[in-house]
Amino acid sequence: MLFNVGTDLLDMRRVEKIGVERLAKKILTLNEAFLLEGKSKRRKLELVAGRFVAKEAIFKAMGSIFKEGFSFQDIEVLPDSFGKPEVFFSKDYKKYREKVKLSISHCKDIVIAFAIFLV
Repeated sequence: MLFNVGTDLLDMRRVEKIGVERLAKKILTLNEAFLLEGKSKRRKLELVAGRFVAKEAIFKAMGSIFKEGFSFQDIEVLPDSFGKPEVFFSKDYKKYREKVKLSISHCKDIVIAFAIFLV
């Protein structure tokens, strides 16, 4: 079995400097933005930073499959019933849904994501 991997790491203090709401508007889908409702400031920061690194890791793992014009909002990361991140795609990329596995972790001010794309 062949696979590609992608990972991304981020100091969440960088997201605080940019602005959580500003970054959220740029990278989150409507369903992902809904996850922010009622959350503490810290949890919002973790969610937005986590989605950012998750999408970056997916871009890295999938590489040249993405066409010009593909954006952060074409990837959606939502928790399953156990809280595990599941990946969904828009447009012509829906066929890759079952080929991407993702893990996201937070520790103090650091967030990391690791993506595997089954070729």
